[in-house]
Amino acid sequence: MTDEKRLFDRMMLRSALQSLFWVVLLARKREEKLTRKGLADRLGVHKSFASRAFSRPANWKIDKIADLSDALGVDLMLEARDRKTGVIYTPSGVRVTATTSSPPEAVKTMPTGAKTPDTRTVWKVG
Repeated sequence: MTDEKRLFDRMMLRSALQSLFWVVLLARKREEKLTRKGLADRLGVHKSFASRAFSRPANWKIDKIADLSDALGVDLMLEARDRKTGVIYTPSGVRVTATTSSPPEAVKTMPTGAKTPDTRTVWKVG
């Protein structure tokens, strides 16, 4: 792997992590009226950190990523799942599957001859 490719891959991963937390943060703003100050309070840091963390390319340490996921109430894997609704947040938006605990956007289909519902994915952005 070339140095340019390695740098590109790192920047893409940083961007994806930042996008993931943006999706969750925007959902929390809508659902809980969470502000960046509120997020900073949950993290136990000054509100300027919350602003800086989302205003430039992320270069977060694993500990900070874990703190952010805890403050926002999500289990972080390569996706973030809302603990209350089961909605999955990704860098591309919100993914709702048939196995998600019945948010209004869930799509449940039963293919002909199937014994269990299809778990087709529906993307809800914004």
